Amino acid sequence: LLLREKISGVPQTVTLVASITVGLLAMLFVQLFRGIEVPLINGETVLAIIYIAIFASALGFLLWSYGISVIGPEVGGQFVHLMPIFGSILAIIFLNEDISTSLIVGAACVVAGIILVSRQ
Repeated sequence: LLLREKISGVPQTVTLVASITVGLLAMLFVQLFRGIEVPLINGETVLAIIYIAIFASALGFLLWSYGISVIGPEVGGQFVHLMPIFGSILAIIFLNEDISTSLIVGAACVVAGIILVSRQ
């Protein structure tokens, strides 16, 4: 949301750390309100946290930020709407979810919307 207001001399790492800090503070507030549960820590959990921290969070944010700086927020912002489609595709591949009519119709609507908005 703040890409239009980004100060031109600020490195991406500063933006990343600021985003992480705001997110952590928001999650801390919610956890303090709900109560803190002790999670089950095992090898799978540690590997999942490492994967999420490195690839899904830090690397994903840096690549997304770089892409937005290259193509601009107006064009790049449209592709955020593809995330549910990719999430559904990954669920079909890894979780053996079924392909439903609503999934196909929803994906077609998203793609059609991106095409309509991206036209000159």
